[in-house]
Amino acid sequence: MPRVLRFLRSFVGHSVPHVDDRRVTLIVDDAEVPASYIRPPGRCPLPGWIVLHGITVPGREHPALKRFAYALASTGAAVLIPEVPAWRRLELDPSVGDATIEAAANHLTSSDEVAGSNLNLVGFSFGATQALMSATRPKIARSVRAIVAFGGYCDLGRTVHFMTTGEHEWKGDCRRIEPDPYGRWIVVGNYLTDVPQFAHMRELQEAARELAMEAGRLGTYAADPVYDPVKSRLRSRLPREQQEIWDVFAPPYGIQAPLEESRALAVKLFEATLRRHPGLDPKAVLRGVDQKVVLIHGHDDRLIPFTETLRLRSHLPPEAAVTSYVTWLFAHSREAERLGALEYPRELARICGTPKVVRRISTWRASSGCSGAGSEGPAPKPAHPVRNASVATATSTARSTEQDVGASFCRPRFKWAITDAMPRSRSSGSELGQESSGSVAALDCRSLSMYFSKK
Repeated sequence: MPRVLRFLRSFVGHSVPHVDDRRVTLIVDDAEVPASYIRPPGRCPLPGWIVLHGITVPGREHPALKRFAYALASTGAAVLIPEVPAWRRLELDPSVGDATIEAAANHLTSSDEVAGSNLNLVGFSFGATQALMSATRPKIARSVRAIVAFGGYCDLGRTVHFMTTGEHEWKGDCRRIEPDPYGRWIVVGNYLTDVPQFAHMRELQEAARELAMEAGRLGTYAADPVYDPVKSRLRSRLPREQQEIWDVFAPPYGIQAPLEESRALAVKLFEATLRRHPGLDPKAVLRGVDQKVVLIHGHDDRLIPFTETLRLRSHLPPEAAVTSYVTWLFAHSREAERLGALEYPRELARICGTPKVVRRISTWRASSGCSGAGSEGPAPKPAHPVRNASVATATSTARSTEQDVGASFCRPRFKWAITDAMPRSRSSGSELGQESSGSVAALDCRSLSMYFSKK
């Protein structure tokens, strides 16, 4: 627990721990690739961690990623963040994940500063799913003992559908929200011309990629009206026929594209993606994961829906010893914006399983001037009883009124939390959105904290 508290103090309190951060070079597919090597000063050897970024322009320098890595290193760990140049260019290339992780593992296991060859692998977003798939490869499996996946996806078709329409589903319960358009801009920017009827629309594909790159550079939420001038400028360059397609995936702020057209585009994009990069769909290989796995997803994720983490859990084998958490703490790559000064530490306490965390986190956040809102990135997702998991839900409260893509309604707030260690007597509710009359059970943090307490 002391190591967990050190991590939380740094990460939640926004303090900058005293760690060494130096640039190292990896050899990936015969090319030199930079990486950030972060470790605390002093004793060796240290447990080794590989942290994999997602599809993001800042790459290993993403502020939220660096903050996480610094906090992790402050617990007494050696953290390596390899750059993935293709992913920084927003190319959805699955082939580079294995080689990057293998090079990072070789670097750590050959270092006198790292203890043994049993490494921990962390992936964020696209990198989360790539980490799970790569862990099944024999060369990597020999080095990696545990995987932590933040906000990953399981079903490629459902994920593309959500990015385009905002619709997601779990066991027959359907929901729709306004998705983060950044995801569909990236998909269109990679695969539009792989759709036969759009094969000639090279200008449109490049415009979508340019829009996504601009969002990545600026770092502002992609649904913000700040991008309207960029959208208008890029649209004006396109032939009229291509402008009609542009309006389906990049309409101005406040304008909703016709749902049926968005659904049709999602199907075509998914089929094109699978034809060119079948390795992006992880379902076929997930049964080969036999390491310990922690899945974490933010409930408010608008880039990849939380239901994808539920599917990841259902596709992982029992040997993987999976522990899952769905939380209101995070969106996709930033803190959730809805949690206030009291709710934030309480939600963390549910994950850490101890009330004293509330007092400590409240003090840290107050001393650093933090409120409930975060400053970086996107959002994660909630959970469901899968295999041996137990589910606890809070009494729903009509906390906020939200526009649900065309229907104004008072949205009940359900807090979902999953852990194998939770007492079954505290679980209730069997379907997504079902109410419980009880309170949320505190999560047992032992399965998560073991990753921070290993020496």
